[in-house]
Amino acid sequence: MKIAYLILAHNNYNHLKRLVSALNDSNVVFFIHIDTTLKLPNNLNEFENVVFIRGPKVSWAGWSSTEAIISLLRTAKGYGFDYYIFLSGVDYPIRPNSFLYTQLSTGGEFMNIKKGYYGHKSEQRIKYYYFDGFDRRNTRSIKTVFFYLLERTIKLFFQKRT
Repeated sequence: MKIAYLILAHNNYNHLKRLVSALNDSNVVFFIHIDTTLKLPNNLNEFENVVFIRGPKVSWAGWSSTEAIISLLRTAKGYGFDYYIFLSGVDYPIRPNSFLYTQLSTGGEFMNIKKGYYGHKSEQRIKYYYFDGFDRRNTRSIKTVFFYLLERTIKLFFQKRT
């Protein structure tokens, strides 16, 4: 059974190395998306089964996340994998690889699509529109302030249909 791990990573490369180490096996390849705005991690050089995908900056709640996932899938699809597993660079397995292999060999595939929102996440993430392409953490930027004000104004008049 060949598995492709498709990982979106943007920080904490020490944790990313622990993730790769925990999941590493002879029948897996890690495809890791790293923004072109970031340095590639140099602490994963010991792994021969790591492929880096460079792409544009991924913004929270933006279309760029979907573009990064599509880029990972396009790259991995030519290798003939049996399974594709999406992860964030901050994820970590809570069970051993043997558990995953047993689940997959018995038809234990899982995909969850749930209408609405998850209780541990704010309903606003689903209910309202958000803009992509600006740094939400840089609250001193005129561009950020402008888009925050625009998002607040839009919330007064528009909601997504769920």
